[in-house]
Amino acid sequence: MKITFNDKVLYFLAAWADYNRRSFSVYLAATDPENPQRWKYRNEILKYIWNKESRKKVNGSLYNLKKHNFIKKEAAGYVLTEKGKLKYARIEFNESKKKKLPAGQYLMVFYDIPEKNRLKRNIFRHILKELGFEKVQKSVWVCRFKVDEEVKKVIKDYNLECYAKALLVKKL
Repeated sequence: MKITFNDKVLYFLAAWADYNRRSFSVYLAATDPENPQRWKYRNEILKYIWNKESRKKVNGSLYNLKKHNFIKKEAAGYVLTEKGKLKYARIEFNESKKKKLPAGQYLMVFYDIPEKNRLKRNIFRHILKELGFEKVQKSVWVCRFKVDEEVKKVIKDYNLECYAKALLVKKL
């Protein structure tokens, strides 16, 4: 998957917002000294912010992300929508190296998410597919990749601790 400029802006802003747990403005995200390890595309975006003419590209990217419902505008800045969080998870996973688990080991995820949380269930299922999981039964999925940290993060971010569990199994 090729990373577009819109993806880079979303990745950068989502990582900054995730670290600070608040909405963000582009300028604050670009100049925040608190968390340099999250600045994957920081220098590239700063090039566009400091130059008045090329700032239009960042503004255009924000417009497109807002138009396609990946972010929404609030008083203090922007906030990721559920669709934006899903896209961020895809970008983050595609950027990371997929490490295979040792032979014979699988990561198994099973869940029983109630019907009233259908949106969360659908998003969770899409994220599992993006992470490389395959369906064994309706709500039982397995994967040969070491993505347990990502799965735990998704379960925590979507408040699914009561409904979803992940296990590392030696034999299927």
